Amino acid sequence: MKKKYYLIILLLLALSSFTITDIFYKKTYVYKNITGSTETTNTLLLKKKKDDFFITETSDLGITDTVYSFKYVLKELHFQSAKEDSDYKFTIDKRKLSLKGRAFGRKIKREYVLSDRWIQDFTFGLRPFLDSKRQKYSFVILSPNDFSTNELIASKEGIEKIKINDTTYNAQRVMITLPGFKAMFWRADAWYDLDTFDLIKYRANKGPGTPMSTLVLDSKK
Repeated sequence: MKKKYYLIILLLLALSSFTITDIFYKKTYVYKNITGSTETTNTLLLKKKKDDFFITETSDLGITDTVYSFKYVLKELHFQSAKEDSDYKFTIDKRKLSLKGRAFGRKIKREYVLSDRWIQDFTFGLRPFLDSKRQKYSFVILSPNDFSTNELIASKEGIEKIKINDTTYNAQRVMITLPGFKAMFWRADAWYDLDTFDLIKYRANKGPGTPMSTLVLDSKK
């Protein structure tokens, strides 16, 4: 009888420890976004609840809430614009992606059957690729302007030392391009800390003729 109660107590302690760990598992990332002479700030708050990560990003564009699985597979995304009449949500079931809400003042409801895995941000979305031995990684991303699907390819380009503020990182450089000849029209470069896979720098424009933007990790706690 004593052994039975002892096992029950151990089980309760184990369950409570997981709950306490989840409550206190929080990380805050602050990024500076520089485009020409304009500098803005993006703040990301990451929390762990059970087997999922909940991330809230606040920027001058609005608030984005995303849910990732424990292995950083994107499950849903909710965006509320600070400037436009937009409030919409993506949810995915296997390869079936659903979009519902308002975009630019109009109701929107769409469904997609994706040809590849879905990634919507490069801060956390490429972690499965970074934590693998693969050199290339194909995926689908949706344009926030017209919600069209775009196929992209991420390629590991080597290890570089990157200094941000007073910290020097050993970083995996990743090049992100459109497939085939379309790669001539757009590309992005991203650098990730090899120890944590945190995004520490990202550089790209929004297309031909648009200014280059650089995102850098300013602080993390």
